[in-house]
Amino acid sequence: MKTDDLPATRWHFRLLAISVVPALLMVILLAWSFLGRYRVDLESALEVHAKSLVRQIEPAAEYALFSHDVRMLDRLVQAIVANDPDVVALAVYDAEGRLLASSGSLAFSSFPVTGRERLQRREGRLLVFAPIRRSYAELSDDPWKDGLEKLADAPFLGGIRLEISFDRIDAREKEMMHLTLAIVLSGVLLAAWISAQIARDVLARLDASRQAMRVQKELAESLARTDALTGLPNRRVFDAALHREMQRARRRNEPLALIVTDIDHFKAINDTFGHAAGDEVLRDFARILRETVREIDLVGRWGGEEFVILMPTTSRDEAVLVAERLRMAVEARRLTVAGHALSYTASFGVAALQREDGHAQALFGRADAALYRAKKNGRNRIESG
Repeated sequence: MKTDDLPATRWHFRLLAISVVPALLMVILLAWSFLGRYRVDLESALEVHAKSLVRQIEPAAEYALFSHDVRMLDRLVQAIVANDPDVVALAVYDAEGRLLASSGSLAFSSFPVTGRERLQRREGRLLVFAPIRRSYAELSDDPWKDGLEKLADAPFLGGIRLEISFDRIDAREKEMMHLTLAIVLSGVLLAAWISAQIARDVLARLDASRQAMRVQKELAESLARTDALTGLPNRRVFDAALHREMQRARRRNEPLALIVTDIDHFKAINDTFGHAAGDEVLRDFARILRETVREIDLVGRWGGEEFVILMPTTSRDEAVLVAERLRMAVEARRLTVAGHALSYTASFGVAALQREDGHAQALFGRADAALYRAKKNGRNRIESG
């Protein structure tokens, strides 16, 4: 991974976390609440089922107890346990608590037989005990609600003990948990995908903004270093390069030359052909200078129609030869600006670094003075100093 990609990657994960984590927590909370409620509803339904079974058994059990028909009781409990997968044990007791008939594995050996109904949860089972009274057939169809007062005075014959397993509830809860987890996972994946798309779009916009800011910064830096009209380094950049090259030349004991040049009669060009033509002449002059010198030479615009050329590892005589080539190229130049044929010339002042030059101004002063002499002596010529 590139170093430049690390901030974008961190932003990507932050956006994903901001968008996905709250949704994930909310989904988990809702799923947890739903599963808890689902368990309660299943157990409530199981209780209703258990009470319904007891109501169905009680009339037959009452008759069997009244008639002392133990075989009928045994067949009854065997049939119920065999036909109902939720019922794991069923037993019928007489009034003294003696076991008359049973089927399945009873989970609790000690169990008091009384005239009071009970409903308990023990060790993964629902335990229901309902008393059997002789008057049951004349009571309400729902003894769990309003039949208790009527049953209170009826003769107590015995009781029914029903045990129902929570295994099926546990299995259904587990299935629902798996389904819920699958839904949650699908939701998280969907949220992550949507968030990734949003994050990609946001990051693309951020990247575009960064690119635009970088371009603006580079443009601002370029404008601070470059002359807008000619594209050459400006005076500030050239001045820094001049100081740097002077130090390097002294350190390595190498020659260094400086050419200062100026377009002849530039004001007359502006007055005669207009400032647009003057700008074109400046651009053309900059192209000639840049194309003629070496790559290691630095061409800059000093100001107005005045340009400078810094030439490392170049003696004064070599710089004079270069200036002559430049002068001849300018003199031979023919331009057509706004339908007008135009030609121009330039003057050049050349100087080389000397031991007694304590600072850049000394070198530049000699080159500038040479340019002044070239102008004074007729222009379109070269002077050195």
